[in-house]
Amino acid sequence: MKLDYKASNIAKAERAHGMNFLKTLKTLSNNPSISGLLFLFEAGNGTEDDFDQAFKEGINKVLVVIMEGLSAAGFLDQEDVRVLKRQLEDQKKPVTSQNSGEATKN
Repeated sequence: MKLDYKASNIAKAERAHGMNFLKTLKTLSNNPSISGLLFLFEAGNGTEDDFDQAFKEGINKVLVVIMEGLSAAGFLDQEDVRVLKRQLEDQKKPVTSQNSGEATKN
């Protein structure tokens, strides 16, 4: 699934959601809301159904799809996308407790 961030798609989503694209982009690094993620998805010409399908795979899938689309459109550097993917992968790795020796997920 690829998103297409062009001016007409962004403007259409801004009108439909009453949100500002650039302000919403700033929330990506600080616990974005589901409505903000849906807005960014639709600003990339994604549909609600596309969003729901990606969301079924987890919030990380939604973030990666959005970040890849933003990168392809020039809003974000490819290195930023690679860093995000690494951070998301690190969150999935089990952490071993020094006290019990049991593995837990972050």
